[in-house]
Amino acid sequence: MSNFNYNFFKGEKMGFFHWRRNEIDFTTAKPLFFSFFIISLIAMLFMWIYKERINKYFTSENKKFLFKTLNLDQLFIVIGIVAIFFNIVRLIILLVLDFPWKSELIPLQLCRFFTYFIPLLFIFKRARNINLFSIIAILGAIIGYAFANLGPNEQFIKDDIMYHNLQPGSIEYQKAGYNVGYDNFIYWDFIFAHSFILIITVLTHIIYGEQAKITHSVFIKGGIYIILMAILVFFGNWILNTIANNASNVRIKIALDKQGNFFRTLQSYPDSIFGFNQKWNPDRILFL
Repeated sequence: MSNFNYNFFKGEKMGFFHWRRNEIDFTTAKPLFFSFFIISLIAMLFMWIYKERINKYFTSENKKFLFKTLNLDQLFIVIGIVAIFFNIVRLIILLVLDFPWKSELIPLQLCRFFTYFIPLLFIFKRARNINLFSIIAILGAIIGYAFANLGPNEQFIKDDIMYHNLQPGSIEYQKAGYNVGYDNFIYWDFIFAHSFILIITVLTHIIYGEQAKITHSVFIKGGIYIILMAILVFFGNWILNTIANNASNVRIKIALDKQGNFFRTLQSYPDSIFGFNQKWNPDRILFL
């Protein structure tokens, strides 16, 4: 798999579909990155200002979408399927390229979790139940966006070099770890994932109106669900961390012992909050 990786991306560029830096670094790409963040916030604001018009448009009797072929439930199902499809494509690309941090591929981070969970709500025609999770989803996406750092990380560089046994002088060695810009799919994946959570959550609330209203009982029920999921995620991360600590194989240790998993977050407190710390890019928002 590693041979495929290196042979496929020859020359001084790693290529668009890679986790390593291509040509543009994150510092250079920051203005564009945060422009999308601002655009997402503005889009949310305008949707809320014109929520009555939007609701009326989507809920008109016998309204059809996409060339007048789909009703509202079917439209949300299509959105859910497309979102899941792109998540799977991302997963396949990183597996094929032998992405070192395999536990990152398990959606145990809050924002990545919602890129799977929200589409599943749509697919199973439960879009109105987004009110149970919308507050934490929006807060997580905003924090993830605001504190994002897809730039170089010393630990990632060391991990990548050890995991792939990179040799000094090679292009892979020079660009080990993260540091991605707008010529890399990881950069755009982050933008689209967080923008999707922000915009689709607000839009779903507006479309379903009273059915998706956050009442006191809904708030409490949603909080209970979040706590239960947090417990499951904690033990999932704890298991991965335990396996990594006991592993003698360095590849297994790196693959499972993430800097950003929940267990390591607790160990690094108070340097960490909301699942990010100085050792890990703060875009990795985790359950508390």
